[in-house]
Amino acid sequence: MLPRLHEIRKKRVQLGITQQKLAKELRVAQSTIAKIEKGSINPSYQLAERIFAYLDSSSSARLGTAGDVATRPVVCVSDSDRVGKAVKIMQKHGFKQLPVTDGSACIGSISEGNVSRRTLEKRNPGAVLSMLVTQVMGEAFPMVPEDTPVAGIVGLLQNNQAVLTVKRGQVTGIVTNADLLKLITELA
Repeated sequence: MLPRLHEIRKKRVQLGITQQKLAKELRVAQSTIAKIEKGSINPSYQLAERIFAYLDSSSSARLGTAGDVATRPVVCVSDSDRVGKAVKIMQKHGFKQLPVTDGSACIGSISEGNVSRRTLEKRNPGAVLSMLVTQVMGEAFPMVPEDTPVAGIVGLLQNNQAVLTVKRGQVTGIVTNADLLKLITELA
């Protein structure tokens, strides 16, 4: 389903694209774009789809890639570390989650939420801190190539606390919703 036609002008202006440039890219007359934006004509579904596809791709290009917004270096904990160490690292750096590695690969993740849930399950909440990270860890974060457009990771961040960026099979960075918010405020 396409957005409403009145969104065309709003998106175009936000991206700094002129009617002339949009018309040239779509191979239509500038007057056609003007009439669509004024509401004096309704474009075909195919033309409306092309307009929104172009505006969306321009928006994605402006946001950059996952590698551009990733935090580096990636701070991890080992599968042999204790939860207390992971908590100290999260507190020190202001992180809400960390990848867990087995020395060579990411095998899971630990988060404030994982620790909190496990703490509620224990009679002695302090005992959680001495547990191995593997006893409270969750699923590993998804991994994407560094050159993945930011728009391509937004959906992943709706269901995951973080996304790892990779280059030639090596983890190079981590992207969280906090990184996206920082990007948005920089672009505003």
